[in-house]
Amino acid sequence: MELKTILGVGKKTAERIFNKLIIKPSLLQTLEHVFNEIKNNYHQCPICSTLMQNNVCLFCHNDLRDQTKLCVVSNFFDIIKIEATKVFNGVYHVLNGEINVKNGITPDKMTFPVLESRMNDKIIKEVIIAVGATFEGEVTAQYLKTFLQSFDIKISRLAQGIPNWWFFRLLLMR
Repeated sequence: MELKTILGVGKKTAERIFNKLIIKPSLLQTLEHVFNEIKNNYHQCPICSTLMQNNVCLFCHNDLRDQTKLCVVSNFFDIIKIEATKVFNGVYHVLNGEINVKNGITPDKMTFPVLESRMNDKIIKEVIIAVGATFEGEVTAQYLKTFLQSFDIKISRLAQGIPNWWFFRLLLMR
């Protein structure tokens, strides 16, 4: 069953989806419409790798955002959480995952070359690492710190053990 491999869902969930589509074929048309909508209107920004709609990135070309502060996140949904705090006014870089060698996610399969290009532009003065507090997040954060050391920038990381949104607010108030 390809649903399992394509969508990364478990076997039982894939079976439920398959069963639902067989019982209610009209859902196939709805899914087809949704997939076409995604294919035609949503893409990754070539600069920050975040989700953009109709070729417009909400962050990269926004003059109201501080282009010198960069927050590096694992995925687009991390941006949604940070934006909900309404305290960060910089720009983002999405890595498209966290390093997990066991699952084949290595730095060369992420967006590090694009990040390096951004850093070489010398616009970024501060990088805030906002990856998860998991083992993979720790590995990614350490790799990022090593990766960024050659640039003349301030590097910080969100604290662990307290809600990230709260620390993010404290971090930006200083």
